[in-house]
Amino acid sequence: MKRSQINYAIDKAHAIAESFRICLPEFACFTADIWAKKRFEEWREVRDLQLGWDITDFGSGRFQETGLTLLTLRNGAPGDSRYPKPYAEKMLQIQQDQQTPWHFHYHKMEDILNRGGGRLCLQLAWATEDERLDMQRSVSVAVDGRQRTLKPGETLALNPGQGVCLPPT
Repeated sequence: MKRSQINYAIDKAHAIAESFRICLPEFACFTADIWAKKRFEEWREVRDLQLGWDITDFGSGRFQETGLTLLTLRNGAPGDSRYPKPYAEKMLQIQQDQQTPWHFHYHKMEDILNRGGGRLCLQLAWATEDERLDMQRSVSVAVDGRQRTLKPGETLALNPGQGVCLPPT
């Protein structure tokens, strides 16, 4: 992706966060020039855990169709006593008709919350031992505390305000 595309996505994410009255941490506003002036030791956790922006087209070259704007706000490092958080907090912004490729986590549980905008559609399935889609096992999740069981690959639609808890594989 071009730097101009990345900067545009970050600027748009800031504007969307502001429109929903979501306050972002200080480091979310740092430019490369500001980072260069910061004392490394004071910001070690941010750097070590790669907190901050990830703008990706997943190598597709088509960000508008296959992409994600992500801000990692909190993270942990299993096995590292300096960063014992067993969870991550991320703000994901997905544009209208934009898709994000399937992925899973072995150890981290995820809460996906639709904070506003449109409906967020997720296709859910387990992963097999060889990291492929498991189209045999149904998926049980909690949507705002309500248990739901879906067929493998079935779409779960979250309206603004709804959230789903995804267990690790």
